[in-house]
Amino acid sequence: MDRPFNRELVIGLALLALQLFLPIMQLRAQDTEKSATDGKGSAEESSPSTKASLIDESLLVGMPLNGRSYTQLVTLDAGVSDPSSASASRGVTSANLTFSGSRSTSNSYLLDGTNIMDAQNRVPLSAAGVQLGSDSVFQVQVFSANYGPEYGRGSGGVLNSITRSGSNEFHGTFFEYLRNSKLDSRNFFDRGAGPPPFKRNQFGFTLSGPVRKEKTYFIYEAMRDRLNQTQVDYYPDAQARQGIITDASGHTIRTVQVNPHVKPYLDLMPLPNSFRVGGDLPRTPRRNSCPPMKIF
Repeated sequence: MDRPFNRELVIGLALLALQLFLPIMQLRAQDTEKSATDGKGSAEESSPSTKASLIDESLLVGMPLNGRSYTQLVTLDAGVSDPSSASASRGVTSANLTFSGSRSTSNSYLLDGTNIMDAQNRVPLSAAGVQLGSDSVFQVQVFSANYGPEYGRGSGGVLNSITRSGSNEFHGTFFEYLRNSKLDSRNFFDRGAGPPPFKRNQFGFTLSGPVRKEKTYFIYEAMRDRLNQTQVDYYPDAQARQGIITDASGHTIRTVQVNPHVKPYLDLMPLPNSFRVGGDLPRTPRRNSCPPMKIF
């Protein structure tokens, strides 16, 4: 009489993107005197030991990200830093990450498992300076050390971004980020009574659904960032336009003749409206409009 085998049930396995598991199944002869039960199987990873972390959907959706750049979450891992200057507050240099002191050009960026680096190891960025959008990415797998040869090419870290897929139902999200000068205090270098005009609106939406149910799906994300920044320029003052050269204290050093062919171009420049820095070149703060837009 043939003895049946026990039933093996493997549960509780969480497979990450591009991660392979080899379940170890053992066929055990069933004891005819005992009822068949479900046993929890085991699994071991078939790939080498890899130091990886996962940025899942809850972090991408729930964490507030300046500039909507999901690469900011990568810096939460040990040994990962962003050497970008503090002035790049809109994520313009969001791809400038270093892993354990390596160069930012040594990293590899994957999109759904495909390398998206160019020949100069540069990352394709949108007009807003970020990769994709946090709403169109399902999860990001970060490899910082001991990754397998399939993630070769660079000696730094590896970021594998998995895009979100649509479904048989239509879903959408909308976000709005507002900041303006009414919410700010006066900067130390602003000489006016109040803060200079500052307006920033960052808004966008995501729409996903079926093109043909059970066959083809789509996801669409758009974001626009309307931002005005204060920049400082230097223009010759009224005395310099007349050929009067002064020192730092304002005393006249000498007078030179201004070429009449140059004077029409000097008249096109605005007069300075701030303090002098020497050499008849006072400061002139002005607003600069930066309206990047990205569509995925």
